[in-house]
Amino acid sequence: MTSEMNGQKIIFVVGNSRSGTTMLGRILGRAPEAFTFNELHFFEQMWLPTLPAEGIEQEAAIDYMSRLMAVQRDGYFARLDADKYRSEATELIKTTNPGEWSAPRVYALFVAYEAGRHEKSIACDQTPRNVYFIGELLAYYPQAQIVHIIRDPRDVLLSQKNRWRRRSYASKTYPLRESIRNWVNYHPLSISLLWKSGINAWRKFENHPRVHSLRFEDLLEDPEQTIRQICERINVEYIPQMLEIPQIGSSHGVDHQDHLGVKKENAGRWQHAGNKDIADLSMCQSIVKREMVALNYPPEEFSINPLIYMWIAALWPIKNLLAVVLNAQKSRSLLDFIRRRLG
Repeated sequence: MTSEMNGQKIIFVVGNSRSGTTMLGRILGRAPEAFTFNELHFFEQMWLPTLPAEGIEQEAAIDYMSRLMAVQRDGYFARLDADKYRSEATELIKTTNPGEWSAPRVYALFVAYEAGRHEKSIACDQTPRNVYFIGELLAYYPQAQIVHIIRDPRDVLLSQKNRWRRRSYASKTYPLRESIRNWVNYHPLSISLLWKSGINAWRKFENHPRVHSLRFEDLLEDPEQTIRQICERINVEYIPQMLEIPQIGSSHGVDHQDHLGVKKENAGRWQHAGNKDIADLSMCQSIVKREMVALNYPPEEFSINPLIYMWIAALWPIKNLLAVVLNAQKSRSLLDFIRRRLG
């Protein structure tokens, strides 16, 4: 185990997409010693634990470092141009204490280096899909803390359903190709199964001393107490200014950079859903009812025409096929992507 991996403290904020990982990452990133990264998607999209970890060539290490720099500094949705960071990455790799390189070591060196550039000592990676890599993260990084956030699956469903509208809410800065991909990705059956698989992935490690969980709704109801408790558990200094985050990134409305704090009304939005959403919500509940009850999300009674269910189900294979095509570049291995989500 290298010194970078032994010594670097990393907070991994994980959970189902649209569960509040970005908001929680922003909050933790306002702690005096912490720096929150963009969604890096290193594990799965750049490198997979099923690939060889140890003994990678120096050029491969430079390539990983260049790509991480590009994602962090230019943004996850930008056209990746790693070449412009290659000289900086090369110098960093070549001047680091020599030894055998591994992909997890490159990642640890990058987050330590980038956090240091911002005069911070703790790195916070808010990539939601890292929930499927909790076991590997705990093994690779002895100082890592996993913070898992849970949100009512019905609100996750509606947020995913409206996610394609982000482009109109974010002053056209949200890429059109992502809006199209988000529209294709949405189907109530798919989103419900993904929420369930994310919960199951966390359940395997929920009692681990370095794995901590909180509910999105509890954070909105009592943000100070909830964040104080998390900070105490991960040994991060709490300050009141941590809660002064901009209200941006919603699937339901326009961004407000000048409005600070958490929005309590973001919890329970599904209760105000229109008739067009009822069938989706009903299907979601039928799939994840057991997990909902265990996490204290009481199911609602819905009355739905069976023909509507049949129509929604008929669309699922079509949407799935389109989703596979549009998401082919989001993972190094489609088979591994599916295997992890199937548990």
